[in-house]
Amino acid sequence: MTRKLSLEEIMQSGILVPGQEYVADYLRSAPEPSGIYEHSAATKTCKEKIELLRIETGMPWELRQAIRAVYFKHGGLLHVVVTPELGVARIDTTPCFGKTLGTATELPDYMEHGTCTPFIAEWDISAAAGRVQHMYVHYKPEFEHMLGDFSIGGKGHDAQKRSLWMQYGDAVRLLHKQFGEVVTVQDIYTLPPKQVRSKLIKQAVDEVRSYGR
Repeated sequence: MTRKLSLEEIMQSGILVPGQEYVADYLRSAPEPSGIYEHSAATKTCKEKIELLRIETGMPWELRQAIRAVYFKHGGLLHVVVTPELGVARIDTTPCFGKTLGTATELPDYMEHGTCTPFIAEWDISAAAGRVQHMYVHYKPEFEHMLGDFSIGGKGHDAQKRSLWMQYGDAVRLLHKQFGEVVTVQDIYTLPPKQVRSKLIKQAVDEVRSYGR
């Protein structure tokens, strides 16, 4: 069954890698039921996770409470789109944002497909190859107090059995506080082109829109 891990257990087990300490700092004073949870089975998709949570917790989880962190790559740099699961088509590892921007096949070394997390290590914000250049977070007021289920990173079977619960609004503020202007918070499905900060982000937004039609 789903169980909440104590902060001591989290720190001793190495679930958080160096650079993710800001997550532990948040959890020290976070409201219930925020925390890192371990589930009875590994899951790789949002649908699998929500179905499992409904069974194990008895709570009426909705699909949109599973939060996706999708990594894209351009010029050796990573760009992250964070969004509730809204039922759009699954984005695979084939290029989908034009000739130069595609879904990342190589991720930060503390995560894998199925455990992709927006809570990156502090040192992963960099202009160096393989690092994160920008994070785009989809936000609407209706998501503010929604309890979200986020992957927290890691590799292997055990990592696929863990997730972080926190209110979506708290997650948005934590990421923005931690990484500043690297994080753009907007309703990416209705964002006017003039407000998009870069050509790459505009391409990402246009593609997300196309999947939502």
